[in-house]
Amino acid sequence: MLDLYRHWGMDGEPEAREFLARRYIERMFGVMENLTCAACPLSGKEKRKEIARYFKSPNVAWSLRYAKPRSFMMRVMLVPFRMRSVWLTYLLSRFISFVKSRSPATFARLKAER
Repeated sequence: MLDLYRHWGMDGEPEAREFLARRYIERMFGVMENLTCAACPLSGKEKRKEIARYFKSPNVAWSLRYAKPRSFMMRVMLVPFRMRSVWLTYLLSRFISFVKSRSPATFARLKAER
């Protein structure tokens, strides 16, 4: 998406930058949830290692700098990311996976309200 916004000449605009950063971080929650769901064959240790690897990404650092979450829930969910806490992010992702698998309707409602 960054390339597309660059092509349109909008990559320097604060609104576009914030949108892209927020969208990237929201997608990272999806990545983390997929990583920590029961269907993922990796061990807990391997999952935490992957989370640590994601935190080293320059895109994550850039997104955390410019993203302005629009809901209280997203501000709270970003706390482990901003702390770069692998353990807290792992626990949060496991919780998200739990809600998604046990109560898809609740998960969908919460996701829509983010």
